[in-house]
Amino acid sequence: MKKVLIIEDDKEILDLLAKKIKESGYQVLVARDGEEGLRFLREEKPDLVLLDIVLPSVDGLELMRRKQVLPETANIPVIIISNSGAASEISQARHLGAKDWIIKTKFSLQESIEKIEKIIQ
Repeated sequence: MKKVLIIEDDKEILDLLAKKIKESGYQVLVARDGEEGLRFLREEKPDLVLLDIVLPSVDGLELMRRKQVLPETANIPVIIISNSGAASEISQARHLGAKDWIIKTKFSLQESIEKIEKIIQ
């Protein structure tokens, strides 16, 4: 079973995504801050990460920088979850290896599953 790690501090969004992803047949791991997310990345080596940009302790972009320098986590794909669709933020995340982007205020759960499946398959 493929593993998806969700690193998100908004409990409502985290719960919605976790439920839908589990229903779609994936194992779900959840982290509420960047430090916990980094630990799960190293220990669990998920197949994909859904990553918020604004997080307690370590923000999403810094987490991606740290992820990229570790050989065991560098190739794990990331989909960014953010309230922002700012071109500079998207550009920076893509430069750090983000495969796709979900804007929280506009996302649908089905669209999120489709993006996950496209990348994991």
